[in-house]
Formats: sequence, structure tokens, C-alpha cells
Amino acid sequence: MPHVVIRPRAERDLQEVFDFIAERSGEERAALVLRRIARTMEHLAHTPHAAQRRDELRPALRSVPVSGYIIFFFPIPDGIRVSRVLYGRRDIDGIFEREPDNDGDAE
Repeated sequence: MPHVVIRPRAERDLQEVFDFIAERSGEERAALVLRRIARTMEHLAHTPHAAQRRDELRPALRSVPVSGYIIFFFPIPDGIRVSRVLYGRRDIDGIFEREPDNDGDAE
């Protein structure tokens, strides 16, 4: 069974997504968006190579949009390793340029 490994920085991203949406639209809406993201991650674990390549950000990085957010991940032999989950209108290039190439775990 394919696995979804969520790196620490992506865990923080997910908490920030929840907090942001909950503050503006309520916890029910925030939970709905996180469920959509989680379902997409599970699907990606089965078909990681179907997602868009993002080599311009990191070699082998892939991404897929969900509810206005973008899941950034690396295919691994038994699933995916999620590095970031970012709002789609953020400066994605700038975020990846500022972070060390350590799979998104920079503090």
C-alpha cells in the first residue's frame, strides 16, 4: 500500500491552512479543505507521476492544485513525500528560492 509521508514543514503549512480558513470561514470549512487535500495526497501516493513536474523549483519535485492550494511532493518508491502545501497565489518561486534545498524542513 502506498504511503504519504508529510515532512515537518508541510505539517506546519497544513496547520496554517486550517487556521487561516477557520478564522475567515469557520472550522467546518477548514476541515473540509483539509479533507480534500488529504484525499488528494492519498490518490497521489498511488499515481505520483501523473502530477505536474516542477523541476524549475527542485529536481524531481511535482505538484497538484487542490481548493486553491498546491501540494508539492516528491515521488518515493512506496508513495509520496509531501514537502509543502502552499496557497496558490503566494510567491511560490520566491519561497523555494529562499528555502534551502532540504525538502522544505527549514525553520
